[in-house]
Amino acid sequence: MAKIPVEHTISSAYSFAFRNILTVIGIAWFPFALVIAIGAGLVLLMVPGLAAPGGPSPAAIAGLIAVAPLIIVAYVVANAMVVVGIMRRALGLAEGPVFAYFSLAAPVWRLIGATILVGLLVFVVVAVEVGVIAAIIAAASNGNNGALGFLAAILIIAACVWTIYFVVRLSFFLPAVVVAEGRIGIGRSWELGKGNFWRIFVVWLAVAIPVSMAASVLMQAIYGNAMMGLVLANQGENADPMALLNGMVQIFVAYAPYLIVIQLLQIIIMSGLTNGAIAAAYRGVTGAGQAPAAPAHATA
Repeated sequence: MAKIPVEHTISSAYSFAFRNILTVIGIAWFPFALVIAIGAGLVLLMVPGLAAPGGPSPAAIAGLIAVAPLIIVAYVVANAMVVVGIMRRALGLAEGPVFAYFSLAAPVWRLIGATILVGLLVFVVVAVEVGVIAAIIAAASNGNNGALGFLAAILIIAACVWTIYFVVRLSFFLPAVVVAEGRIGIGRSWELGKGNFWRIFVVWLAVAIPVSMAASVLMQAIYGNAMMGLVLANQGENADPMALLNGMVQIFVAYAPYLIVIQLLQIIIMSGLTNGAIAAAYRGVTGAGQAPAAPAHATA
């Protein structure tokens, strides 16, 4: 299998993301804003008292836990929608300006289905790893706790490394395969990832670290002083875990609008970079050029 051209993939990712930043924003803003609106609505309706002066009540925390799965489902659908929209643009399957985007077409559901299948496969792999490790440790148990602990550590590290390799190789090319080839294509994604793990890892670091660092600096600049003051006030004799927890919740609630904007921008920029990288890597390993434009499922 062909190797990913690392330098070209990284440069193509940044070139695509920033040359098409308005289009990326046009594709991403509405689905993610919809998730934020759904999440905020659910929290306001089902989690009263979250920002109470005395801190969140147990009922408020329980309500937050109850609505979390609904918010996660909304995010998964919105993210699949955005990935498909941006991937179509990155692969040259769509052209023209996009001001707002919403699609529940077949590629979106294929990507959701592929994501669920990958999650199930990873679950099975981890379950098998846990069973094998437990069986080996049980069989090797001879009363030497030091040697047994060392064996367990080696096996756990090996299992973690294999799991990371499995997830990366299985999922990296998946969005491009779903969009370009019109199928779920988990096997195809696995095939394209052969011999490319470290190249994928380098590409991912190159696109993820700068954006993550920039977002972290911005968030620290906004609420860092308040958080630091809270931590310093709850040290030593004044330590109060509940007061610290309640204070952290109140800080996050107070600065939530700013943090949401930063997170939204981070997600949008990362969507452009990662999909640009995946599309460039897919073209690099398959030899596929830019495909002719096809109708996009979008509203503009």
